Amino acid sequence: MRFLIFSDSHGHPECINEALARAGHFDGVIFLGDGLRDLPYCDIPPEKLYSVKGNCDLFYFGEEGSPEQRLLILENKRIFITHGHRYGVKSSLDSLIYAAAERDADIVLFGHTHEMLERRLTPDKYPSLSKPLYVFNPGAISGYKSSFGCLDITLRGEIMLSHGEL
Repeated sequence: MRFLIFSDSHGHPECINEALARAGHFDGVIFLGDGLRDLPYCDIPPEKLYSVKGNCDLFYFGEEGSPEQRLLILENKRIFITHGHRYGVKSSLDSLIYAAAERDADIVLFGHTHEMLERRLTPDKYPSLSKPLYVFNPGAISGYKSSFGCLDITLRGEIMLSHGEL
C-alpha cells in the first residue's frame, strides 16, 4: 500500500493537488497539520484521509475529527502521527521518540519544522525502543522548497519511506 504524506500547506491547497497529480496511485493520504482548512480544496477522497491538527490549526473548527495526534494501524504497522509542536521537535526529537515508543510504534510521522527528515532508530542506540522505529518528516508542501513524503508498505510488511519535491 502507498500513502502520501503532507504537512504545512499553510493556505496552498494547489501544492497538495500538484503532488497528488504527480504521485499517481495512492491508497491513502496522511496530513500532519498546519493547513486543515486547505483539505476541502484538495482532490482527496474523505475515506482515504488521515489527519491531525497543527499549531496553526488549533482554532480551526472545520475538521473536528482531527485530533492533535493519532495512532494508525495500517497494514499491521503502528504509525504514530502528530504535527510535532507539542513535542518540541524544533530543538530535539527525544520527546517524540519516547512518545512513539510508549505507543509501540513502528513509524512516527511529524511536521512543524518544514525540514525533510528520515531516520531509522534501533534499540541498541535508543534503549526506550523495543524494536526499530522509523522517524519521518515530509518537510513542508508549501514554501520555497515544497516537499512531501511517500510511505510504502509491501505485502511482506517492509517499510519504505521516500521524499518528493515539487
